[in-house]
Amino acid sequence: MRNSITRTCLAAGILFALLTHAAQAPQDFSKVEVKANRIADNFHVIDESEVHGGSISILTGPSGVVIVDTGVAQLAPKVEAEIRRLSPQPIRYVINTHAHVDEVAGNEYFGRLGATIVARDQVRDTMAHPKAAAGGAAPDGRQARQVRPPAPEVALPRLTFANNLSLRVGDQEVRLIAVPRAHTDGDALIWFPGVDIIVAGDVLRAHEFPSIGRPDGGTLPGMLDALARLISLCGPATRVVTSHGSVVDRSVVIAQRDLLLTTRDRVTALIAQGRSSDEVVAANVTADLGARALPGHIGADAFVRDVYAELKAAP
Repeated sequence: MRNSITRTCLAAGILFALLTHAAQAPQDFSKVEVKANRIADNFHVIDESEVHGGSISILTGPSGVVIVDTGVAQLAPKVEAEIRRLSPQPIRYVINTHAHVDEVAGNEYFGRLGATIVARDQVRDTMAHPKAAAGGAAPDGRQARQVRPPAPEVALPRLTFANNLSLRVGDQEVRLIAVPRAHTDGDALIWFPGVDIIVAGDVLRAHEFPSIGRPDGGTLPGMLDALARLISLCGPATRVVTSHGSVVDRSVVIAQRDLLLTTRDRVTALIAQGRSSDEVVAANVTADLGARALPGHIGADAFVRDVYAELKAAP
């Protein structure tokens, strides 16, 4: 019986890794360089954007290492090697900002190293019981990239929270702050007060179009609330790490909030005139707002359709 359970768990793990790979663009991962960029003396960020991964934030100290998000599964051994270059201490905690593949695909690897995986309750539930893509892939492929099998137990968060949670590693405090139904239904801001750095995940897409993950429980009001919370946490010298490589300041968060508000108001006015979704997209309401669409990320049309759908669904 025990052997049967072991074989079942191993098969689930292999399937999880294979389908996670299939959801990402084909890559020769042996040629991908993994480099940690210094943000502070004991804080570094690895950017896996070139392989459709996310940012991996690393806090080091004499009592252990904390990482936020785990990126692409196939690069996890290289990420570990880079962490070992920074610190010989054990990886104590892995924190997930939300449940998307580019944030959690390396969880299994680090879970097997003994790290405690931490996330909101919804992240564990989504990973254990992923939703099928509704009606096929979204036009920009966002849903298609998130299709995956249930994650094996070792990849799931063991420590979960509903609202806020504080962790301590030696003299460093880490504050996990839940934000309501923003990019997904399980987002959290990860605040490192000792180094004045906040990891925002996909709540903030610096200089890009915001990503309201409606199929995953994200909402427009939640995005606005989350950005307002992030702005309130930022001081004049605070650095904010986004989920795709950028490290920015408070002014960029404010600009993203203002882009959302302006788009909301313009789309609201067009809906009041009886315009359809296609007509609102054709009006190019974001053309003068300075946002860009990176490869594989949400573009102007998809963003405007999200805003339109949110406003039409509002009571």
